[in-house]
Amino acid sequence: MFNLGLLCIHSVAVDPEYRRRGLATAMLKRYIKFMDKLHPFISTLTLICKHELISLYAGAGFSYIGKSDVVHGKDQWFEMSVTLSH
Repeated sequence: MFNLGLLCIHSVAVDPEYRRRGLATAMLKRYIKFMDKLHPFISTLTLICKHELISLYAGAGFSYIGKSDVVHGKDQWFEMSVTLSH
């Protein structure tokens, strides 16, 4: 078995009408389980997010890493990751 290691999540999108109902958290938790069970060559999921979304991703199991070096727009970005257990 080989290990490619890292998979980066680009976006998690929920229609504005359906936000704040736990859908993003549920999707992320399910995705983490899916990747853990079916893709043993991935060891870590990572993402960057804006400050106001840190708690969303933490609630889905991601750990805060710190400020990101990524520059896009005027807002600071933050890195988060989750290590798969396989």
